[in-house]
Amino acid sequence: MDIPTIKDLNNYNLLHGHKKISNFVIDEKLTNTITNISHVEINNIKDSYIKYISKFKMKKLTKKFLDNYISLHNVGFLSNKKLQNMVNKLNVSSIYELAYVYNESAVSLDPYKIPINYVHKNVLDGTLNVQTLVTEDEKYFKELFPLLNIYFTDIDLSYYVTEITPACYVHEIIHSQLESHKGIIKNYINTEVLSIFFELLYTFEYNKNIYNVILLNRINYIISCYNNMYRYKNNMSKKYNEYNYYSDAKYIVSTLIAFNLFDKYINYNDKKELLINIQNVLNGSLYLEEYLKKYNATYDESLSDTYIKRIFK
Repeated sequence: MDIPTIKDLNNYNLLHGHKKISNFVIDEKLTNTITNISHVEINNIKDSYIKYISKFKMKKLTKKFLDNYISLHNVGFLSNKKLQNMVNKLNVSSIYELAYVYNESAVSLDPYKIPINYVHKNVLDGTLNVQTLVTEDEKYFKELFPLLNIYFTDIDLSYYVTEITPACYVHEIIHSQLESHKGIIKNYINTEVLSIFFELLYTFEYNKNIYNVILLNRINYIISCYNNMYRYKNNMSKKYNEYNYYSDAKYIVSTLIAFNLFDKYINYNDKKELLINIQNVLNGSLYLEEYLKKYNATYDESLSDTYIKRIFK
């Protein structure tokens, strides 16, 4: 498999309707936030208490949780086999005709019916796989990708199905709701915010030990992202490129905002109102960035360890 490059990220943004990537700087505020976070202690994590569960129970727990908070809409599903059959039969004369045929090829599917592959080795991993249509000549990508609808093929989860897996599944289901509304997230760097928020909310309700494991994983991951980015900017890393830099920046920014938003939710007087507006984002009627601004949960406002110490209690 080819190593992703910044060109691949730009094509991803074209497909998803995000703005062009803007320069992300490691500044003193971010450095201080990461340093402070690295000193936060999470106590009483008991790995032995993370139990295996059935796939049936995993799906049941996910659905029960999400049904309590939000309403899901159907999403577009287009299998690789159907896409290949479509491509083999294609006889189109323009980019617009190609986009039309592609956009008419998917079926509307309940997100819980997106096929699941249990393939990841890490119990904390999950991936929502997006269908792609490419042409032999890359010069057409800029014209083609903005015309295409977002369709999904499957979801990858860990083959170790544990009490953590529903949180991963919740995370990917939320992605399906957001990504199906092309451009509802303006900035690529914010794409993980609500998925991480609901991941935290699920584990917070389900089991405090699992919640702490998720928190610790997110903390360790953004510290790792920061270290990788720092080494890259100081020419200390060879097996790392600009694509990796912005991918890591996405997880740092999204995680910090999600922590901030989760703290606000826990301490917010009108949780119903906050959730109604999240529903508006998931429905495609409110931009994510407008929602974050409304609740003072932008990146700049999330560069603090105060709320992080509160959610770790």
